[in-house]
Amino acid sequence: MLRRAPPPHCRRHHVQIPQPLASGRLYQHLAFGPGGVIAASWEGLVHLLSASTGELLDAIDAHDGAVTSMQWCPRLVKTPGAAEPHAVLATSSRDRRVRLWRAP
Repeated sequence: MLRRAPPPHCRRHHVQIPQPLASGRLYQHLAFGPGGVIAASWEGLVHLLSASTGELLDAIDAHDGAVTSMQWCPRLVKTPGAAEPHAVLATSSRDRRVRLWRAP
């Protein structure tokens, strides 16, 4: 059976981003956010990375326990004290807390 190659717009793209973690450690959760930001967690730490360059934008010591889930708000949010709406990330953890974080 002869298979045709998928059209260019359907081909998968692979992005390699260096992980700013110690050797042998891997991120446990990823959440792709607005504006090309990736939230990546290892234990209670959350890294915000540029999806295009892999640059570490921010490191958050988010929880006392391991992060169990992350989700970006589907729209930008205006919060008190902020001039413009911004992206918000929610994290939950084994420490039994849910926390909200403003993207850089």
